[in-house]
Amino acid sequence: MYIVSTLGRSTKKSTSLKYLNYELYNDVAQPFQKTKGVTTKSPSPSTILSCITSLTGTTVGATLLTFPPLAHASPLPSSLIFLSCYSLNLLSGLVLVKLFVESETDNFKDLTESILPNISKPVQLASTLMNGSILVYCLHSFPPILNSLLSLPSTLPLSTFESLSLTTLTILLCLSSSKTVDNYNKLFVTGMFSTFLILCLQSHPDVPDVTTEWSSLKSFLPLTLLGGVYQNMIPHCISLIKTDLTEDNKYGHYVNENDYVIKWSNIVIAAGSLIPTLMFIIWCMIDSPSSIVNTSWFEIMVILSSTIGCMVSLKNELPEIKGWKNTVFMGGLAGSVAVGMGGGLGGEEVLDWVGGGIVPFLYFGLPGGMKAVKERREKDGEG
Repeated sequence: MYIVSTLGRSTKKSTSLKYLNYELYNDVAQPFQKTKGVTTKSPSPSTILSCITSLTGTTVGATLLTFPPLAHASPLPSSLIFLSCYSLNLLSGLVLVKLFVESETDNFKDLTESILPNISKPVQLASTLMNGSILVYCLHSFPPILNSLLSLPSTLPLSTFESLSLTTLTILLCLSSSKTVDNYNKLFVTGMFSTFLILCLQSHPDVPDVTTEWSSLKSFLPLTLLGGVYQNMIPHCISLIKTDLTEDNKYGHYVNENDYVIKWSNIVIAAGSLIPTLMFIIWCMIDSPSSIVNTSWFEIMVILSSTIGCMVSLKNELPEIKGWKNTVFMGGLAGSVAVGMGGGLGGEEVLDWVGGGIVPFLYFGLPGGMKAVKERREKDGEG
């Protein structure tokens, strides 16, 4: 009887130790293994390329088509201004990456609603106006450039051509998968790089002018700030990197998700926004190629890649529309189209309006304000 009782206690104790070891493994070993993978894991090359081309393609449409006439008037000051704005936009983008990842949101409206819910509607309106206005600029710029290549009939009204282009792009992008859209963007950005290289090779170095035309710099500043429009693509890039992480985790290669996404999002944002900056500086260093070679193909590639970026950003807002009841989104899109087309604008006027009014609020004031509020709440919670 004594032996049986002892064996029973021994078996029970052994089972308890096994259970304790299992719990210790779950609580200590597995999390350590998942975190340990952070230093060795990286996204697939295809994912990195998709993110960089999305950011580059979105940025160039608002810069390289409008800057050259202004930059050649004051190349050195304009380059310094552009580099300064690039740095500010990059810092703002890095703040947004952390906010988006930690709040687990995928558009500006939801991000603001999770931190500053009282201003979520104005933020959605501003974001839609931003993308819609750049889309209007691209639609206005596209027909004249295409006409120089294809000699379109002069009887075709400009507004008709723009409406057909917008309808075609909307249907194409909304019906295409994310992978297909990324492939479109890669194609256009590759074409943009190729044609830009040809322009540089067929041009010659320009002698910088030491004089400064301050009037051109005044017009240059809003357009330079608009170079931060790539921040609209941050949720899209985060989504691509997260998808890559999910696929990898299915095979047991675990990583710390937030650290992984923030790290690689920061890398692709820095690279994707640096490329247009370098292209602009190179453009300032060469003579204006418009008098030497036809720039139409380069401009078309720029417009198409930028248009895709704007449409992808707008598409992120589309799930919010339920039965066409989202008047904020439709008001922002319709407003930007009305300002551009109905008001007879479509060039630098629209970009000046967006760069001088919406960019400081959406890309500088908003991220800084949300970061301050979030840190204060975390500090109050710890206290």
